[in-house]
Amino acid sequence: MKLIIVTQTIDEKDPNLGFFVRWVAEFAKNCEQVHVLALNVGTYELPRNVTVHCLGKSEGRSKLVWLWRLWRHSWQLRKDYDAVFVHMNPEYVIFGAPLWRVLGKRVGLWYAHGAVTLKLRLATLLSQVVLTSTLKGFRLPSKKRVIVGQGIDTKRFAPTSSPNLIQDKLELVTVGRISSAKNLDFLLGVAAALKKGGTNFRFRIVGAPQSKNESEYLAKLHKQVKNLELGEQVTFAGAVSQLDLPALLRESHIFLSAGETGSLDKTLLEAIACGIITLSSNEAYRDFAASPGKKLTFEPNNIEELLRLIEQARNSQVGYLEETVRLRKEIERNHSIDNLVKNIITTYV
Repeated sequence: MKLIIVTQTIDEKDPNLGFFVRWVAEFAKNCEQVHVLALNVGTYELPRNVTVHCLGKSEGRSKLVWLWRLWRHSWQLRKDYDAVFVHMNPEYVIFGAPLWRVLGKRVGLWYAHGAVTLKLRLATLLSQVVLTSTLKGFRLPSKKRVIVGQGIDTKRFAPTSSPNLIQDKLELVTVGRISSAKNLDFLLGVAAALKKGGTNFRFRIVGAPQSKNESEYLAKLHKQVKNLELGEQVTFAGAVSQLDLPALLRESHIFLSAGETGSLDKTLLEAIACGIITLSSNEAYRDFAASPGKKLTFEPNNIEELLRLIEQARNSQVGYLEETVRLRKEIERNHSIDNLVKNIITTYV
C-alpha cells in the first residue's frame, strides 16, 4: 500500500510530537511508499521509502499557504498513494476530503481526545474510518470508530534491569505540556502536603507551554511554588525530547497525573513501560488500570486520596511494581507501536 500521512510535526526533538517520527518509520515497514505532509519539519531520520513535504508553518508561511500546499501535494502525488492518514487534525480532513474523494482515496482520521467538537463531527462524516486509542478517546457514536491502541515504543520506553526502589529520597515526576488542563496547581498542593508531613522528596515537572495562556499559567505555578516555599523540592525541567525522556522516567519512583483530557494519556503508558509506579485521576486510566490488586487511581482534586496512594506505594513497593509489570504486558499486547500500525493498515485493506 502507498500512503499519505498528514500531521502537525516531524521532528524527533519535539517534546510533544517527537514520537510521531517513530510512527512514520513503522508505517514505512508496512507500506511500499509513504509521503508525509507536515506543518512543521525539523530533525528526523526515516527510511528511503518515506518523503517528507513541509506545508509551511515552520517556514513562517500563512495558513492559506499550508492549505494550498496540502491540496497541491495531494493532487501532484495522486498516482503515488492509495489512502490518507490524518493524525489528530480534523480540520485537514474537512479541507482535503473533497479532493481525496474525487481521487478515490480512502481517508482515515486518528483522534484520541475526550473533546467532541464541530470539526470532529464534520471530519467523521468525511472520513471512511476514525482510529482511536481507547473507547474514551473518541466519544461520538459512530460505526466508523476503530480502537487500535496508543502506539508506545516499548523498546525505547523500557525498564531498567533491576527495580528502582525508593531509598531515602522519593522521586516524583509528571510529564506533559504546561497547561491548566493538566491541573499542575493541584499537584503542587500535593507537594506542599508532602513537605508538611516531613517527606524527603523531589518533584520534577517536565514540559513547556505552547501558547500565551499556557505561559501565563506557568508563571502562576512558579509563584505558587514560591508562596508554598517549595523551591528546594519542585523542579521545572522544561521540555524534554522523546530521546531523553525514558532515562528521566527511569530515575523516578512515582509518576503523577491529574490531567483532564478524557482520553488515555500517552505519557501514562510511557511511564508504565519504563517500570514506574503511575498514579492518575485520568478517566480513561481508571479502565486501563482497574485491578483487584493495587489501587492506582484517585478522584480528581482529592489531595488526601492521592497522599494515601503515595504512602501505600512507598510502603508496598514490590507489590506496586508487580502491578506495573502486569500493566506493561498489557501495553505490549494492546498499545505497542508495531501492533498499532498493523491495526491501522488493516482498516485500509
